[in-house]
Amino acid sequence: MRPLRLEVEAFGPFADAQVVDFDALGDEGLFLIWGPTGAGKSFLLDALCYALYGKPAGDRPPSHLHSDHARDATPRVALRFRLGGDEWEV
Repeated sequence: MRPLRLEVEAFGPFADAQVVDFDALGDEGLFLIWGPTGAGKSFLLDALCYALYGKPAGDRPPSHLHSDHARDATPRVALRFRLGGDEWEV
């Protein structure tokens, strides 16, 4: 499975819609998620797992996934990925 595009909104520290275009990172298939403490790195991984499995990767309860900065917005996570020769979106 190769992630192509991740969209999050009102999820974790991301109040506004944010897009991570994994497809633009190159064909090597290896990339680094880095940034200062509290920047949202773990929430990106939680968003990937939430899109695929309906729950975050760690032991963070689902009630803590909604962004405190977007109280009136509905949390949204969308993931487009390639599996074999097919593309899927969840």
